[in-house]
Amino acid sequence: MTAPISHPEILGRAQRMPDYLTWFKWESYATRLIGAALLMIVYWVGGELFLIDAEKADLALWQGILISAASLTVGWLIFDFLCKAGMGERPTLLMVLLFVLLVRWAGALTRTSPAVR
Repeated sequence: MTAPISHPEILGRAQRMPDYLTWFKWESYATRLIGAALLMIVYWVGGELFLIDAEKADLALWQGILISAASLTVGWLIFDFLCKAGMGERPTLLMVLLFVLLVRWAGALTRTSPAVR
C-alpha cells in the first residue's frame, strides 16, 4: 500500500506512482498510440481520397502528409507554449485564443485539403 499523492509544489514529486493510477497511465498511452495509428491509416495511407484536393493544390501525397504532420506538431507546440506561459491559469481566455487560432489555421488549410470546407 502506498501513501496518498501529495501536492508536487509542496512536498516534491512522488517517488513511485500509486498502484491505483498505473492503469490510467497505460490507458492514456494506449489511447494516444491508437489515435495516431488511426490518423496514419485513414488520412495518410488513404491520402489521395481524404488529404489532398487536386482542384485546390497540386501537391504530391508526401507533401500533404508533411503538411499534416507539421500542422499537428506546430499546433501542439503552440498549445504547450501558451499553457506554460501562464495562459493555463486563465482557461476561458486560453480557449477563446485557441479557437481563433484554430479557425484561422483551418482557413489556411482549406487551400489544400478537401476535408476542411
